[in-house]
Amino acid sequence: MGRVGKEVWIVDDEPELAQSYSEYLGSDFTSRFFSSAEDAIRAFDAQESKPEVIVTDLAMPRLGGIEFMQKIRERSADCPVIVMSGNAQKDDLSNVINKKAFAYLEKPFHPDMLRNSVQKAFDWRALELSNLQKLRTLMRKCRVLEDLLNYATNRYVSVENAMFARGMSLGFHEARDFVESLSEERQLYKKLHLIQAELEELRDAASDLLNNTES
Repeated sequence: MGRVGKEVWIVDDEPELAQSYSEYLGSDFTSRFFSSAEDAIRAFDAQESKPEVIVTDLAMPRLGGIEFMQKIRERSADCPVIVMSGNAQKDDLSNVINKKAFAYLEKPFHPDMLRNSVQKAFDWRALELSNLQKLRTLMRKCRVLEDLLNYATNRYVSVENAMFARGMSLGFHEARDFVESLSEERQLYKKLHLIQAELEELRDAASDLLNNTES
């Protein structure tokens, strides 16, 4: 077992190979291996622990690597899956690509290839989670700013109404100054609307990006 916080699950119907892959990774990772995809799914659903990266064989009895990857995607969209195989056909490789596997390793492979792929998967996942957090923070800030802008706009309308009511009782010179002041207020009102529109576009763009990233 390696250090906590870098957990890798290895799924292969040949236990000896799964054990050797775990040894390949060494002490830099906490590795756990399963001899079937079904066992891994049961462990995932039981929440015994959660993998940050999964390495799975492609050809396994009952539940193969592609189907297993789909089930993992349904449970954890941000968990990268590395697929390995020693006899993949053209259609298999196409499925690996279409299902968005993080990487593909052709057996037999050098231990460094596995370690490098797993480390890259961890780096990618950390970046994805960081970007998601930044997007969520941005959306929260957008909502707060929208509330502030709405408050400022409502206050402006109240002030303008009060100013207009007062302007009706002013003399000529005072009324001229009042009109200039009111014109400046209306320019500010237009700027508020422009800022609000740009903020809404930014919020919508952040929301779309967040949804696409999580899907």
